[in-house]
Amino acid sequence: MPEKITRPNGSVYRPRHIRTQTLGNEDELTGIVVFGTTDQRDARATAEADIRAMCNEFYDHENYYRLTDALGEPVWWRRELSHFEDNYPVYSYRPDEERGAFGLLFKLEERPDDWPHEIAARPTDTPLWTDDLTTTQEGTE
Repeated sequence: MPEKITRPNGSVYRPRHIRTQTLGNEDELTGIVVFGTTDQRDARATAEADIRAMCNEFYDHENYYRLTDALGEPVWWRRELSHFEDNYPVYSYRPDEERGAFGLLFKLEERPDDWPHEIAARPTDTPLWTDDLTTTQEGTE
């Protein structure tokens, strides 16, 4: 059963499930929000898995995008119907601490064009990334 999360106004929010939402447009993704948990490790793992799966489906390799933040930024967002595009609904999110869902926002960035070569040329003692939640990791993802 998902955890209970206390809103800024003191009321309790009970998420029904953990879900993700990518942010951006068809040309560029800018972030991913993991709704329904305050656990930074679980949220980051969920975000990374969803981005990897999305990159496998739509881009030339699974690591096209990467998370730039070690910790997600807490947000309270409410989904609203923005408009219809080609008979499909397009939703937007706005801040709403009273009725919105709790989420952790992770920013995304594209890997450099020479990213696979960049790793091959990197000295083995240089970490690929530093994560505040875990120790420094080396090697390829």
